[in-house]
Amino acid sequence: MDQTSFRSEPVENPVLEILARVWQTKLRSVDLLEEWIPKATDFEVKAGLTSHLADERRNLRLLSDEIRVRGGRQAATTLDQILNKPFAIVLTQPDDLSRVAAFHHGIKAYTATHCGRLMSFVDPGLARVLEQVMRDEERHLRWADIRLARMRLGNSGRHHDAVVRRIEEAMEAVWAKPWRRLTLTRMHGTSRTG
Repeated sequence: MDQTSFRSEPVENPVLEILARVWQTKLRSVDLLEEWIPKATDFEVKAGLTSHLADERRNLRLLSDEIRVRGGRQAATTLDQILNKPFAIVLTQPDDLSRVAAFHHGIKAYTATHCGRLMSFVDPGLARVLEQVMRDEERHLRWADIRLARMRLGNSGRHHDAVVRRIEEAMEAVWAKPWRRLTLTRMHGTSRTG
C-alpha cells in the first residue's frame, strides 16, 4: 500500500483537510486489516474482515480521486502518525471479538458519523462519495453487532464501552481542529467548499 499522505492548505480549504483525515483513516484501516486478517482465529471474523478490506480499499481509491480533483497535493512523506492512538488501542485488544468491538464501534462508527456530518458542507459529487463510505461503514457496523451480540455478557460490555470511549476521544483529537475551521468558514458565510 502506498504510504503517502495528502496535504492541503487547512485554512483555505477545511473540507480538503477533513477529507485528508477520512483518507488517512481509510489507509490506516487497510493496514490494520491486512495485519489482522492473517492472525484472526475466529473464522467468521476472518471472513467478514476480508470482505471489509475490499470495501476499505475501494473507499480509499474513491477518496484519493476526490482529494486530487479538489487540489489536494500528495506529499512524498511517510503516513502522518496522527492516527496512531486509536489504531493502537484496537491492536492491543486481547482477541478478535474485542478488536471487532473497538474497531467497528470506535473508529468505523466515528468515521460514519463524521462523513454524514460533512455531506451537508460539500458539493453533490463529493456528498455521494461520502454517502458510499458512510453506507459501507454502517453495513460493517451491522455485521459487527451480530458478531458481538454473543459476547455482550457481564463485565465485557462495560470494558468494551470504555475502550470505545478512549478511541472516540483519540479520534476527536484528530478531527477537532479541522471541524472548528469548517464551522467557522460556514459561519462567516462561505458557501459549500470542496
